[in-house]
Amino acid sequence: MENNKNEGLNDKGIDNKETKETTNTTKKEVVVECKNLTKDFDGFKALQNLNLTVYKGEIFAFIGANGAGKTTTMNILVGLIEPTEGDAIINGYSIVKNPIDVKRSVGFLPESVYLYGSLTARQNVRYIADLNGGVEEKKIDEVLDRIGLQNVKDRKAGTFSKGMRQRLGVACVLVKNPKVVFLDEPTSGLDPTGKTDIQNLLRNLSKEGMTIFYSSHILGEVEDIANRVGILHNGKLERILEGKDIEKVAEIYKEITSVNIDRNKVIK
Repeated sequence: MENNKNEGLNDKGIDNKETKETTNTTKKEVVVECKNLTKDFDGFKALQNLNLTVYKGEIFAFIGANGAGKTTTMNILVGLIEPTEGDAIINGYSIVKNPIDVKRSVGFLPESVYLYGSLTARQNVRYIADLNGGVEEKKIDEVLDRIGLQNVKDRKAGTFSKGMRQRLGVACVLVKNPKVVFLDEPTSGLDPTGKTDIQNLLRNLSKEGMTIFYSSHILGEVEDIANRVGILHNGKLERILEGKDIEKVAEIYKEITSVNIDRNKVIK
């Protein structure tokens, strides 16, 4: 539990009500548990002693400025880089001892989605599916239908807009049928309609029991869909918000970072 594994959190503002609400969630299935995760890049600590628990079906959001440690955390959890210290247990597997098992059970969408422009949407998804053991063709169609690309399945990805590429990236993640998905700035660069579509999809996936772990620069976005919000600052998890405190995320973020920002503006 976060409060037990990072005693500094209470000193930084989690009140008794929040602690009680967090305690109640321990009855849920734990799918991500970070234990003193630390990443040091040649003397620069990009992430410092991260202790965090995320539960099945939860939408957990990380917020913070560029360089706060959000992407570093995700890259560690999905196995792209190794922690300098600490460990994390995801779906029962250690990222240090069982990295292959972790990779098989999670999906990851980086901020900059790489797709094969010469391949169609269907072919891109099939390629990812084949890398992960393959699926029936109807599964590929179901995923593309779900993310709103049913009418452009056979168009080359190189002709897609930013929003369409982002959706296709999500489809490539979902075709693995992961238990946990990690999304780094999933609505970055999208128009209001595109953002709403992605948010609605995340809500539905959460209701179906999938765990969503994502980062965002937009405070208003996390207010709208997150069950809990972690504020990262200079590589440290400063506070976890839940319940009505999420509605005060801009105010609390200012208290921690001394940065005044509108809920609908991007943190830089």
